[in-house]
Amino acid sequence: MLDSFSTLNTILRHIVAFFDYFVYFLLKSIYELLFSVASFNVVDNEMFYKIFARVQLVLGVFMLFQLVMIILRGIANPDMVTDSKSNGAANVVMRVMVSLALLALIIPINIKNPKNEYERQLRNGGVLFGTLYSLQYRVLSNNTLGRLILGDSAKNYTSTKVDHSTFTDDSSRFVYTVVKMFYTLNIDPQTGEYVCKGTDHLETVYSEEQGDPLDIIALGADSCSISGKKHYRLSMNPISTIAGIMFTVVLFMMVFNVAKRSLQLATLQIMAPIPIISYMDPKGSKDGMFNAWVKLLGTTYLELFIQLGAIYFAFFIFDSFLYAMAKQVYSGTAYHPLTFVVMALAVFIFAKDAPKFIKQMLGLKDNGGKFFSAFGQAMGLGVTAVSAVGSGVAGYRSSVAADRTRAQLEGKDPDVVSGRFHNRAKHVLAGFAGGIGGVVTGTGAALSAKDHNARAAWDAMQKQNAARMARGNDGSTLIGRMGSTVQAALTGEGQAAQLERDIAAMEARQKALDAISSRVSGEMVKKDWTFGAARNGHEDVAHNSLDGLKFNYKNFAAQMEQAKAAGSSTVTVVDSDGNSHVINYATAELMKGQILQSNEDNYIKLARNKTFEAEDGTSYTDQQDLELVSLIEDARTKGGSGWDASRKVFDRTKHGDITSRDDYKKSSEGVGQQMREARRRNTVNKANDQHSKDKK
Repeated sequence: MLDSFSTLNTILRHIVAFFDYFVYFLLKSIYELLFSVASFNVVDNEMFYKIFARVQLVLGVFMLFQLVMIILRGIANPDMVTDSKSNGAANVVMRVMVSLALLALIIPINIKNPKNEYERQLRNGGVLFGTLYSLQYRVLSNNTLGRLILGDSAKNYTSTKVDHSTFTDDSSRFVYTVVKMFYTLNIDPQTGEYVCKGTDHLETVYSEEQGDPLDIIALGADSCSISGKKHYRLSMNPISTIAGIMFTVVLFMMVFNVAKRSLQLATLQIMAPIPIISYMDPKGSKDGMFNAWVKLLGTTYLELFIQLGAIYFAFFIFDSFLYAMAKQVYSGTAYHPLTFVVMALAVFIFAKDAPKFIKQMLGLKDNGGKFFSAFGQAMGLGVTAVSAVGSGVAGYRSSVAADRTRAQLEGKDPDVVSGRFHNRAKHVLAGFAGGIGGVVTGTGAALSAKDHNARAAWDAMQKQNAARMARGNDGSTLIGRMGSTVQAALTGEGQAAQLERDIAAMEARQKALDAISSRVSGEMVKKDWTFGAARNGHEDVAHNSLDGLKFNYKNFAAQMEQAKAAGSSTVTVVDSDGNSHVINYATAELMKGQILQSNEDNYIKLARNKTFEAEDGTSYTDQQDLELVSLIEDARTKGGSGWDASRKVFDRTKHGDITSRDDYKKSSEGVGQQMREARRRNTVNKANDQHSKDKK
């Protein structure tokens, strides 16, 4: 299909290619890991042989005890010695000899300077396990399975050495083949030719059997211009990311299957003397420990080769898919766009379950490999693919909800904040990330469930979607959760815990400032040596201005009360110079509040000193308020003086002195605002700390 060029398509291609780059890079890395784990020998180290030697010492004592018990049973029951059946002396002796021979086969041989791999394995694992491990090494190093299954094409996928460079090359070839199933040359259906033919060398590069898959992905949004019209160089399948994640999850599960097999084989080697010794006893040998050990050893050993054979078979199928896809494009054959994706996924599922399936086919006991199990997994993966859209929507909505929650906490318009261009772009990326996360979760659930795979995938994805929406409603974001996790790992506490300590310090600062305010207001009203002016604009009844005149609050309030008691319609007040002024009650009420504030300001300036002269010229000695001095020092120590009088702003970094009413009142207001902001931020921090512990 000829993909139409547009700005929107280009943006979408860049987004898909961005995620594909990381997904297929991960797939490539996991493939390397798979074959690295397959070639790793758990027991090829000195520590293992020390453990093995200690186990043999204990088992040697047990073997002697077993022989003594057989002899004692013969003495106690002489008929058993002449029994011609399994309990007879001849049969017992034969079993003892076989057990001794088998024990000799598992004891490491002391070869000081091994000349080849087989001798090295004999030195490490004895005849039996040395032969098995040597055969495994030869099969892997000579690529026996690859050559057997792929024939001449084996050279395209495997090398003849077992080392890291081999795994890297093989993984690139493998993922290169997979990527080309989703990134195909853009062919004009009318001419059957590459639309950018003659403008670059992509057609030649694309036809190569080997290349870097990430280079193909990087060209996803590239275009060429033919006759003034732009065309994309490659045709992209939009579900490449979802399919790649599914492939990665399945392959990752294979890695653990292979690693588990290595540990199982090592355990069988360590414990081998026990079932071998149990073979001595005729009563315990029939369908007993020894037979179970032999069967388990055989199935475990073969499982690796079956698994790798299935991988090579997947190579062969993928090559066939590419050939069929190319034939479809050039011949015009109409296949459904998802046909090859479904088949490729089926190949991965088969490769994963091949050991169970083949063991069941051969009559070996295993819990898996049933047709309906594979069918259930396929159904589960189908549900995952369909539900990925819902996960993407949940991711998008969660990002929008987080923006709206934070906007509301900050007192901003949620619609404006969430509708900004950069936030919309963030929501779209969160939607893609949500879809990818849903695919990972659903795929894992579908492949690991014992039954009802589709329901398991659906439930797991819905649970994740619900958790994602809960995080969004709480204002938690992915970046915030990552920051909380990193901070907790580095400092031992999350962001909320750290800010809670800061808030506690702010609360202590606020209490210290409130204590100063309470002390000043409580003590000032008792003094007659504080003076302050009302703000401008007041006149007496004769319309004389009262601007600049200062009054003592205690006396001013007392004079108002006297006038009220006498039923007078006016109030006569005396200023700091001793002059009387007649004012009406309305003016007096307005002046009273302003004089209160200015007297408090005067009190804090004078009460800090032992000796001072008041506004009326009277000198006062030993009038210092020691409690106030102590409270001021406490507030300063706690950082309670942030008011900058010169700039008329609260500066949270300023720690000056407190010499006026504004110093503690304005500082208190600033600390209160700072504390409210911190609590608002901590609402989101608490959500990030809480949800950073979420499993999904």
